[in-house]
Amino acid sequence: MKKLLRILLLATCLCIPTIISSAWADDDGTITINGLVWLKDAGCLGSATWDGSQIAVASLASGQCGLTDKSTAGQWRLPTAPELYAIYLHRSSFSSVNRSVPYWSSTTPLANSQNRAYILYMANRTQTTADKSKSFYILPVRVNHGR
Repeated sequence: MKKLLRILLLATCLCIPTIISSAWADDDGTITINGLVWLKDAGCLGSATWDGSQIAVASLASGQCGLTDKSTAGQWRLPTAPELYAIYLHRSSFSSVNRSVPYWSSTTPLANSQNRAYILYMANRTQTTADKSKSFYILPVRVNHGR
């Protein structure tokens, strides 16, 4: 069952890049990719455990990390594993991308692994799971309310 779930997740992730992708940098500290708004400064929040990452993104708001987008605390979140995987092709659009360490996703494995979550290495698009107690980088995303 675990193997089947991994295969399904991988198949989903591999199909995403085939979708026509659009990206543009906004003048408010964000980048819009495929209709989602991402924090442009990919290194601003640094690294944290998975729980710490959830807290950091939930408190992010305009006035922090170069944001002038009028976003408020509670609008930002960790990306899902497929969302994070899909932005790999646009990684050069972000400032301060750390290519040597992975970034957290909000996605947890389905089977008996509540202490693990998916991560993505920006250097080579490797996606795997890691223990939530480890510290990895944070790249917040939010829904686009303006376009």
